[in-house]
Amino acid sequence: MFWFSDSNVVLFWPGAINVHTRPIGSQTQDRGFMFDAMMRQARSAWGDALGIYIGTTQAQDQAQIVAFRGLRHDINDFYNGVLPSDRLGRVHIPAESHAAEAAINIDGIYRTVRRLVGPTRIYVVEQPMDASWSGEAVSRMQRVITHELGHALGFSGHVPRAYANNRYTMWDTVAPDSPLQQREIRHLRQIYNRFR
Repeated sequence: MFWFSDSNVVLFWPGAINVHTRPIGSQTQDRGFMFDAMMRQARSAWGDALGIYIGTTQAQDQAQIVAFRGLRHDINDFYNGVLPSDRLGRVHIPAESHAAEAAINIDGIYRTVRRLVGPTRIYVVEQPMDASWSGEAVSRMQRVITHELGHALGFSGHVPRAYANNRYTMWDTVAPDSPLQQREIRHLRQIYNRFR
């Protein structure tokens, strides 16, 4: 087994994984914000990496992962919390949404594997794609969505500080223009291969 996270917990979905996307707030900016297309790309990247199918559903109550997008103040109102100003996304996995599956020993350290059993939520700050948006900004937003989907799929924590390099999608600071890396893929794929 291989571990590549600063958390001692990893989670997985045992069955179907479907994502439902929806805007929140009254001033969502549908013009040009390519959230659905970016989520489709993130689903494809993680699905290919893990060897699983990640689908979509129009019915929120049938989704394992619900991805909300909106303006920062709307997300803060909806989330009942403060999304830090330096963050463009967050995942919420309620305690009742996962159950203990196994304890695994990796290099003399026990790690916890948890089975996801209830819906998780992704929150992404929507930004207008106007003249101030560059290719780099679009790429960064894609990476935020891919990063948050990684958490919703079970990648708890972030890439360890010893590997401080923002080329990793699951690093705690998202930077543009870097696909999923083999170490972060391997970390989560081994859990899906063994427990799913």
